[in-house]
Amino acid sequence: MISQSPTLVPLHVSWKEAILAAIRSPQPEIVSGVLTALSKIESSDFDSHLRAIADDRTRPSLIRIKALAAVSHKKGPLSKKAFVLLKQLLSSGNLEGGRIEAATILAGIDLSEDQVLETVSLIQDAGPLELPILLNIFEGSRGTDTGLALVEALERSGSANVLLPAELKRMLLRYPLEVYKKAEPFVESLLEREGQREKRLAELESELEATEVSNGKAVFLSGKGACITCHKIGADGREVGPELSTIGSIRTGRDLLESILFPGLTLARDYEPYEIQTHDGQTLLGDIQRETADTVFLLDATAMAKPIARSSIKTIQPGSVSLMPAGLDMTMTKKELLDLVGYLDGLE
Repeated sequence: MISQSPTLVPLHVSWKEAILAAIRSPQPEIVSGVLTALSKIESSDFDSHLRAIADDRTRPSLIRIKALAAVSHKKGPLSKKAFVLLKQLLSSGNLEGGRIEAATILAGIDLSEDQVLETVSLIQDAGPLELPILLNIFEGSRGTDTGLALVEALERSGSANVLLPAELKRMLLRYPLEVYKKAEPFVESLLEREGQREKRLAELESELEATEVSNGKAVFLSGKGACITCHKIGADGREVGPELSTIGSIRTGRDLLESILFPGLTLARDYEPYEIQTHDGQTLLGDIQRETADTVFLLDATAMAKPIARSSIKTIQPGSVSLMPAGLDMTMTKKELLDLVGYLDGLE
């Protein structure tokens, strides 16, 4: 079983009317926000409303999933209905943001061992942004059948080259030796691809002079590469990662290329992630947004703050893996990537 942090916030009576008003709002973004909040609140008062939202086929799939997840959060493993909806959303041609959020929900809530095994089917076709998120599902799994199926799916994946070989090896070594023996040639192939890093950087750097800055700005605003999800330029975007409004004054074009293609090589000062190990075997990565005497609030790459009870934490230490996922370049054409870097390079 992969389990969540048990931390839930008690419902205060003064919140009820505001929560109900948000649930009934005609604006999807307001409903989405309150559903995220409800998944962290210890109360069954809203379960009938949540189930009604989940059963409403006119609602966006992600809203229905969030509603089901909010109910399941208090009642054990993810319900079959929610699991099916999540799989459908991840298997569809929906926008990147929806797939990333669906992957994050799936990786952050309880799954039965059978559901973990069934999730392997999503690995082969997962995009470069969802794949590292989905792999978190397997952190607590130790079954030989699940491990062997996971290796086979990764071998067939078109996005597996975004994975960090050392991190993948660490995870696979938790399975029986038979699993890692099968995976070893694949891990070695990832290590060989890492060796081509300098060559690729040099080739792309040589083409930066011909970029179209206006197109690069459009790439950022479009959400391609998910840059706008975590970074701000002026009034656009979110401040999960560093502010980019004047990034060109402190970083060269090569630096920017390297940050996008190989985000794990350097960590921006004041944005270093933390790695939290829990007593039940979870590994959580993110920025510590704030702390109380009882709870640590960890901000992940989707800008969601996850409350973690201090009583459930085994260790907290600086992380060596960037929150910025590898594979962002694979979500753009080569021209879009170069134009985006040209745009960022000119921000002074």
